[in-house]
Amino acid sequence: MNADNHQLIGQTNFAAQGLLTGDGLEQLLWIPLLHRFFQTLPTTSPSDFGKIAIVDPRGPNPHVRGTIDLAQYKCNGTGEALSDEDHVVVSCGSFPLVIAVNGAEIGPGIIQVGGGDVVNYNPGG
Repeated sequence: MNADNHQLIGQTNFAAQGLLTGDGLEQLLWIPLLHRFFQTLPTTSPSDFGKIAIVDPRGPNPHVRGTIDLAQYKCNGTGEALSDEDHVVVSCGSFPLVIAVNGAEIGPGIIQVGGGDVVNYNPGG
């Protein structure tokens, strides 16, 4: 596949939308239920914790429709994956966290495992 055959349809400028990221962008996740992307931002000002930007890719100007603040979980989100029942597994650096697509915590962070960066979900176990 040649990338030259594809047209850029839009860009999202996070800083222009008030999301100053200190550590760049991390793993992107498509949420079919919402028709939105979740973009992890490990750190955002003024907090030292991260956010998940909810990006609407439709239209000529993709834009951030909202955020999920990860400060309440003390999380610097990096990777994320979609699991059953529209739960999102987020790597918080030193522990994974499970949240619903609306940002509500499903349960406490999973402290029985170590840190991570990229998250994958395998429904087969």
